[in-house]
Amino acid sequence: MNQLRVGLAGAGFVSGFHLAAWRRVANASVVAICDPNIERAWQQAAKFDVPAAYATIEEMLLHEAPDALDIATPRETHTDLVRKAYAARTPTLCQKPLAPSLAEALALAANIGPGFRLMVHENWRFRPHYRRIQGWLARTQPDLPGETAATLVFEAAEGVPVVLEINMAVQGFPPVVSDRFELLGDHGAIICDGDTVQLLGALPKQHRYDPGAAIQEGYFGAISHFVNCLRSGHEFETSLPDNLETLKLVESAYRFAESDQLGRD
Repeated sequence: MNQLRVGLAGAGFVSGFHLAAWRRVANASVVAICDPNIERAWQQAAKFDVPAAYATIEEMLLHEAPDALDIATPRETHTDLVRKAYAARTPTLCQKPLAPSLAEALALAANIGPGFRLMVHENWRFRPHYRRIQGWLARTQPDLPGETAATLVFEAAEGVPVVLEINMAVQGFPPVVSDRFELLGDHGAIICDGDTVQLLGALPKQHRYDPGAAIQEGYFGAISHFVNCLRSGHEFETSLPDNLETLKLVESAYRFAESDQLGRD
């Protein structure tokens, strides 16, 4: 199998997770890093044994002609970098979100068309405990018919407000946020709390995991999926249409909040 030569755009904090994951992918290697801060690009290149660094993506695409591009830059740069990768016909893995807004993502989708190989790096979806939960749901769906829609803010019949809240930094809580949620169905439940996921019901299961290791495993899982789909020709799980639906959901939530209305979009 031919070696997949990868160019990485971005040498900031998150790039370390990307580079550590690429080291573990068989028959693939990062051949260059580009970042406007060329000193930082060379620092990451030296740390992860990457042979070249550039100040711009244009230079990297011209001189290296990589087989694939991995974008690990701030979100406001994503659409411009994807367009440049598209111009070079370089298959691309782009960190989430694809764009700062749904409108910008839709404009990008219209520009690049359906044939371009683009995957959005939704690394949380590839964390091992979420993949395990996905497997439980696939096997037990008939016995765990949960709701198909999520309510972010609603009011109970007695007038009690109920809030589904996600916050990465709250006063009084540790800076490292652990995953916690409950998925409740008619005949069972799935609970994720701290370092444990549980399937409750007729056939209960429990699995413990390392939350710290799961972060890096999410990057490895997403990158491995990208490479496997490039080689097989299969559709990406976190494709452009998939991310457009995510952005639509997020903007719908904000729009209804600003309008002080309830609705379904």
